[in-house]
Amino acid sequence: NDPETAVLSLHALTDLFFNLLNQPLKSEYIDDNGGLRIHTTNWSFENLFKECFYPVFDYGKKDRYIQKTLIDMTGQLLQSNANEAVTALLKQFRRMVEKEIDTSLT
Repeated sequence: NDPETAVLSLHALTDLFFNLLNQPLKSEYIDDNGGLRIHTTNWSFENLFKECFYPVFDYGKKDRYIQKTLIDMTGQLLQSNANEAVTALLKQFRRMVEKEIDTSLT
């Protein structure tokens, strides 16, 4: 419940999301005989991002340390992404953070 913990969490989440962008989760697992053993339904990047990053933003939107980290972490994800939908989501989130920064400066 402090900014440092939130920032450490954002760093860990960004690493996980970076991996998700570069190695999407499998939804089907095949056994040694070639038969389908497990079929899962995975959350989309967008849904996971909203579930993980938005609550941290809500908690720390007035904290400059958290604001800067959110900008930095979304920037890292933007650099490693080629998906247009994900890019749009990340840019929208970043604009929301920047707007909060602008509001807090006035």
